[in-house]
Amino acid sequence: MLRRLFGKRDPLSNPDPGQRRAAVLALSEAEAAQRASWLQEKLTSDPDSGVRRACIEKVSQEAVLERLLDDPDLGEAAVKRLLNLFPDGRPGEPTRVKEARMLALPAAEAIRWLGTIEDVNQLIPLAL
Repeated sequence: MLRRLFGKRDPLSNPDPGQRRAAVLALSEAEAAQRASWLQEKLTSDPDSGVRRACIEKVSQEAVLERLLDDPDLGEAAVKRLLNLFPDGRPGEPTRVKEARMLALPAAEAIRWLGTIEDVNQLIPLAL
């Protein structure tokens, strides 16, 4: 499909970062799954931060996104992507993702949600 939109040349290899970013964002879920290795490589190697952020929006592997949580440029985007992929949370979710989830809730819901966390080691940083 991308080749029909952008001609014979692979738009993901375009020297123009704006074109690469648009091509990444145009990927369907199935196309992104087929290009998972390319997306993972570009998360850290593309010189354009916009392309790297676009790649995050298409990556669905938890481990890949979790490795980016402490990245100063991509951490927030990785947190948002994890929140979108797992709106109800998941077992073993990193504290940083739990913090973002809690901050997105109204105060009464956040307090209720804190009561569902059984691991005291995860609860302490969230409650502070």
